[in-house]
Amino acid sequence: QTYHEVLGVRALLVTLRGLGIPVGLITSGMPWKVATVTEQLQLDGLFGTVVTAADITRGKPAPDCYRLGAERLGVEPSRCLVFEDAVPGVQAARAAGMRCVGVQSPSGAERLRDQGAFTVVADFRGVRVEAGRLHLSATETLPLA
Repeated sequence: QTYHEVLGVRALLVTLRGLGIPVGLITSGMPWKVATVTEQLQLDGLFGTVVTAADITRGKPAPDCYRLGAERLGVEPSRCLVFEDAVPGVQAARAAGMRCVGVQSPSGAERLRDQGAFTVVADFRGVRVEAGRLHLSATETLPLA
């Protein structure tokens, strides 16, 4: 199977890695799939930790995966920002005490907002780092520190 990048995600990951911002890949996927996707999309080395379905007992919407990711990165959950494309993931992030940005087409955005995503982006092309802030849109920014 061939996997495709969510537009702009690799560039954002490279930028965050270059700035020393800890980034984790938290997925319900199995390790073999993560290995395939990261190789195909050239994402190797861009994550400080990877949490897969093999690392946890309870999957999303339980918060376990996100809590484990934060622990491995050495970051308090309240300081984490999650990008999620599915309702159970948004629920898990919020249950872990993390802020969540939905990643979804406009037609699916409201579902993610209803579950606690504070904003939704269609992809990562408009997400950028500038002056110590993560710009999610023309009007929404978050501090990186």
